[in-house]
Amino acid sequence: MNDYYNNRFLTVEEVASLLRKKVRTIREWCYNQSIPHYKVGNSLLFIEKEILEWVRRNCRVEICKPLNEIKNQFSRKSLNGIPPRLKVENN
Repeated sequence: MNDYYNNRFLTVEEVASLLRKKVRTIREWCYNQSIPHYKVGNSLLFIEKEILEWVRRNCRVEICKPLNEIKNQFSRKSLNGIPPRLKVENN
């Protein structure tokens, strides 16, 4: 129980901003029981760690893949075949 005191609670608006979704989408996910949430009176609350873990478990694309794996997915020769949102800048 002590672990809950160390967690940060978020509102629907904060989760929507964090996930870059509309508030309505977050509320629909709650209604469909697809996102971890708590209902306190008329308010919906979210624990930040649970939301981040939920995103990690439910994402379809791993963004931490090595560059050579991304290259092999799209093009054997160059990065030209990779969509702009998946291009990785070499520093």
